[in-house]
Amino acid sequence: MKKHFFKWFVIILVLTAFPACKKEAKTSIDTAESVQSLQTAEKIDIDFTNLNYNMASALIFDMLANQEDYLGKRIKIKGQFFASQDDFGSFLAVLLYDATACCQTGFTFEDDSRHYPEDYPALLEDIEIVGVYSKKYYGDIEFAYIDCGK
Repeated sequence: MKKHFFKWFVIILVLTAFPACKKEAKTSIDTAESVQSLQTAEKIDIDFTNLNYNMASALIFDMLANQEDYLGKRIKIKGQFFASQDDFGSFLAVLLYDATACCQTGFTFEDDSRHYPEDYPALLEDIEIVGVYSKKYYGDIEFAYIDCGK
């Protein structure tokens, strides 16, 4: 009986040891690839693409109320594109709508590497932007926006 038990114990030990080694080796490769991809990609500090409307609108409100805590952070957001013209030039925004589409929130953004309207989707089509949360002044008015680059 002891001999039979020992035999099964060794078999189970061997079967569990080999897959563990293989998985560990795979994890090492995955980790190395992940580190390499993180080094080449720019870090996103706040990703709105995974938030529902309630969480996104709460975070946007906090960003407006506590701007100094968020300035310089890289933001990723996906929503509907909106644009208009005013005295200051083109006004570009990405909008998020709630489930009933009655209420929206979002960000204005600037991207000097693109030109409106030829480099943007049609109004209210989906757009995803990545940029740095910034502020500037128009006269005495402070204006928060996402700077998508030059």
